[in-house]
Amino acid sequence: MKKVILVLGCFMVLASANAQSESGETSGTTKSVYAELLGSGLAISANYDSRFSGNKGLGYRVGLGFVPLKGATTLTIPFGVNAIFGKRYSFFEAEFTATILTTTTGKFNGKQASAVFLYPHIGYRYTKPSKSFIGRILAGPMFYGGEVIPFLGISLGYTL
Repeated sequence: MKKVILVLGCFMVLASANAQSESGETSGTTKSVYAELLGSGLAISANYDSRFSGNKGLGYRVGLGFVPLKGATTLTIPFGVNAIFGKRYSFFEAEFTATILTTTTGKFNGKQASAVFLYPHIGYRYTKPSKSFIGRILAGPMFYGGEVIPFLGISLGYTL
């Protein structure tokens, strides 16, 4: 689990550094940070989202969240690819996210379990290219162990 968090952290740092030009100015890609309720983080998560190029089109997201369960420490790591299409500030969003869930029961020497949830979903995103509010609402199925469960998610944050 520590290796997964380390790899995702390195990916975020490299992606952020890659978007800097030699003069230190950003290359114009939209980067966002947002909190998500329900959705791919399962309960509550903090996420970083960026476009690969420009303000629309393909991008990625990576986050860290938790699920409040009594007597257990439960972390989630949602990561995925997405695409946004639209004009001005309103966008259609399509995303495919995989979420790693790891839980440990007991304070010391507890039992640990892990699972992976898959989320293809669509939704609406409101955002401006820089230094403004971002809002998202998403819906789709959650796939886990042969089961299909419908879900909704809402996100609020800020573009950098």
